[in-house]
Amino acid sequence: MAQHLLNRQYSEPHWSSRSGAVLAYEQVTLYGLPIVSRRRVGYARVDPVEARAIFLRAALVEGRWHTRHRFVARNAEVRAEVEELEERTRRRDLTVDDETIFAFYDARVPADVTGGAAFDAWWKNARQQTPELLDLTLDDLTTGRPGVEVATAYPDHWDVAGHRLATSYRFSPGDPRDGVTVTIPLDVLNQVPPAPFGWQVPGLRTELATELVRSLPRAVRRLLVPAHEHAERALAWLREHPGPAGETFPAALGRAVRALTGEVVPPRAWDLAGVPDHLRVGFVVTDAAGEVLAEGKDLAALKTTLAVQVSEALASTADSHTRAGITRWDFGRLEPEITVTRDGRTVVGYPALVDEQTSVTLTLLDTPARQAAATAAGLRRLVLLNTPDPTRWVVSHLSNVDKLALGSSPYAGVPALLADARLASVGELVRRHAPQPVRDADAFTRLCDLVRMDNPDLMREVVGVAAAVVRGWGALQTAVPAIGGRSPEAAADLREQIANLVFPGFLSATAYEHLVDLPRYLQAAQQRVATLQSQPTREAAALTTVLRCEDAYAALVAEVPPGPLPAAVAEVGWLLEELRVSLFAQGLRTKVPVSEKRLTSAIAAARATL
Repeated sequence: MAQHLLNRQYSEPHWSSRSGAVLAYEQVTLYGLPIVSRRRVGYARVDPVEARAIFLRAALVEGRWHTRHRFVARNAEVRAEVEELEERTRRRDLTVDDETIFAFYDARVPADVTGGAAFDAWWKNARQQTPELLDLTLDDLTTGRPGVEVATAYPDHWDVAGHRLATSYRFSPGDPRDGVTVTIPLDVLNQVPPAPFGWQVPGLRTELATELVRSLPRAVRRLLVPAHEHAERALAWLREHPGPAGETFPAALGRAVRALTGEVVPPRAWDLAGVPDHLRVGFVVTDAAGEVLAEGKDLAALKTTLAVQVSEALASTADSHTRAGITRWDFGRLEPEITVTRDGRTVVGYPALVDEQTSVTLTLLDTPARQAAATAAGLRRLVLLNTPDPTRWVVSHLSNVDKLALGSSPYAGVPALLADARLASVGELVRRHAPQPVRDADAFTRLCDLVRMDNPDLMREVVGVAAAVVRGWGALQTAVPAIGGRSPEAAADLREQIANLVFPGFLSATAYEHLVDLPRYLQAAQQRVATLQSQPTREAAALTTVLRCEDAYAALVAEVPPGPLPAAVAEVGWLLEELRVSLFAQGLRTKVPVSEKRLTSAIAAARATL
């Protein structure tokens, strides 16, 4: 009644996805007195033009409409494709703004369509005539193309070692996954080498090359200005002059720079760690269920961290090739490599014998290097378990002096020392008599026969060396603390040297060719102590040289992944012991010519093998 006396006001027009319509709040007043407050009403009858605009913007442009129309899903896919394109190319200027998309719908949707119901009624007939009328395309959603063939420059997969690895992109500076990320299944991690990823995807390669040029020492960098231009020239030259398979990107760049400018850039001059994080490929390692096990930018470190899990995954894949509690060779042939197909992937494992003290375990390891190291120890243990124990005979032929010396060793007791000496002698005989890998039971039997004949005499020699070592070690345990007041640096150096040479298990841990040198090294240390006691100033220069070489060697060892030291690196350590002999006990003579210069060259050569 008396409608003409009422005043109606409308506020907060908005899209309601639940109602599928544009609503507003209505307030009704009579002479200023509120009769109705905030009643939700359809806004299309109040202002159809604005209601239509709100519908197009909220429901279609912003996607806040729960509908099953196929064009909505297709358009969402295209928009996601454009967003991924921005992530890949690291650009935020490719996607058009919402006003452009609004204009697209505004030009196609009739003026009387103001909500979901009206749209459904219109679209039911319109889609029969023009089913693609509302389909957005890449051209509709982009301001321009990146200027490269995206599928080639920013591929969605990386083919490495016969495996197709999924590749994703993220443009989020500061995020750990900023840049390119490659997903690697755990059971193929051991087959994926790091070198290919150092080249980056083609779309980011020029930027990477530019940053590497900028990372060079100033003396070299100033010859390659501007960096971007020289990087492009180098990459163009490399496309015409590909290098050997497996060549690293810095090595290839160095080759190109030398060819184009004549400038020689040492491999270590390129500062890979200094380039922006997004230019370093990231890695995500997943298990069989797709769960993330580890991620990071250093593939070698991930391999080391997950080595145990990789071996377990390989063993579970090929459980017929694994077995524990082995005390004799009854497991058939020890193959150098096992290949198994799992979930469409080729899984490669390396059968190895692992020393378990009282038995060995047959398992699969992730690399040939770990296979070789583990099998050497495992084969040594298995031979020991299958050959007579000559310990009683050895003890009966020891002098009383040696027997007395063995009682004061770093071992838990004489039986522990003798057991380790037997293991050491068996290991040396296996090395001598089996230069090639032992693969079957017949070869193993022949090896055991050879070891059985030679082991008593060699174990006796090992125990004799042990006695000499223990005597020298015992004398130094008393002498070194006494020189601490005269030269704390020398005392600390000696303590570290002795601890590295003599420790529980040193007999089997030290190769026989170096084990026999330990008495000489300890004798040199004793002469050094004597000199420090009588003429402490004489060793100052020699100590400076040793500490400098030790620091250089420590830096080399720090670059080696966790695990046994490579042979070339370990040999540098023994060369350092020979240097000590030459500096502190020249009268004892060295096994090989040695000097600080020779040791520095050996460090450089060992580093080149890493």
